[in-house]
Amino acid sequence: MVSPRLFPPLSIGAMLAEIAQLSDTQIDVIESEMKRPQASLSDNARWDILAEKLGLDREIVEYLFSFLAFLNTELDKKASNEAERALLIDSLLSDFEVEHDEDETPEEVASTVHRLKQRLLTLAAHSDGAVFHRKILRLRKGFLRNAKSFSTFVDLRPALNEDRTAIDGFVTIVQMQISTDRDDEEPTILMQLDSEALSKLLEAVVDAQKKVALMESSGYSLDRISNK
Repeated sequence: MVSPRLFPPLSIGAMLAEIAQLSDTQIDVIESEMKRPQASLSDNARWDILAEKLGLDREIVEYLFSFLAFLNTELDKKASNEAERALLIDSLLSDFEVEHDEDETPEEVASTVHRLKQRLLTLAAHSDGAVFHRKILRLRKGFLRNAKSFSTFVDLRPALNEDRTAIDGFVTIVQMQISTDRDDEEPTILMQLDSEALSKLLEAVVDAQKKVALMESSGYSLDRISNK
């Protein structure tokens, strides 16, 4: 079992150096992936495929694409043309020193930085697909908290007799926890349901599934596109 990380696998400087050292073939693979509308979605199978194609550790690949997606978003926000994007990249490279070998000459370091700048401009270039994807994410997120996971616990609550000397029976209650995307003091919703309420919940879910299936069959649903 791999221990979870609290910190990213590479520093920003090390990540920039990694990008500079990648082969042109690897850069082509990354560029192609960044142009996909769903490039920034979390997809375990996709990360495994990309890690194999690039010959890199999966955690490095995930961090690399997260970094590029963030860079792309920030450039789209703050730059209105290619010249401004280039200036922002220059600012990034001046703020974070690109790691290099001690025996490299100043000319070699300058060449590496120039190559890195060109690659960042290419990999984080404005993409209609990326803009479209961010729009879909905004629409999906909306203004309400979004459910991310569900867990249940079944509780048997005893009904005691009048003098508390025997158990007459049990009441079955389902406790449900809904984890949401809210990053605040109340990231979860807790509720309890008896068997009747549970049946009504199942009916409501089945009804919602029918409605979603009908909408998706129309051919206009963007959910399948953005979840690939």
